[in-house]
Amino acid sequence: LLEVELSSRALPRAHMALIDRLQMINGTVAEMVTKRDAVGYIRTNLEFHRTLYLRAQAPAMLAMAETVWLQLGPTMRALYGRLRRTDPPQNHRLIIAALKAGDEPGLRLAVRSDVTQGLRLLTG
Repeated sequence: LLEVELSSRALPRAHMALIDRLQMINGTVAEMVTKRDAVGYIRTNLEFHRTLYLRAQAPAMLAMAETVWLQLGPTMRALYGRLRRTDPPQNHRLIIAALKAGDEPGLRLAVRSDVTQGLRLLTG
């Protein structure tokens, strides 16, 4: 699904306004991590993914992300509240770097890694 949804059609839409927006959101993610604000972290992490998937015209990815966030919100809040994370997700920086470079394989890998890491935290 991820391979189909984030195909090469995503890259032509990766203009500087999108990259700037994702960097701004990721800055807020970092702020929420620093504040240990689990709700703010979850909210801004979803905003990061929503922004990316809307711009990539990847409705299945957006629907999946929103469904997971809605169904697992309380679990995610408890889990992220216990994490001792001090940095925003590394994969977000990799996603932004891939967009800047026009690196389609790197973008797919970074998104897949970010989603997989998040799911591992929930199931681990």
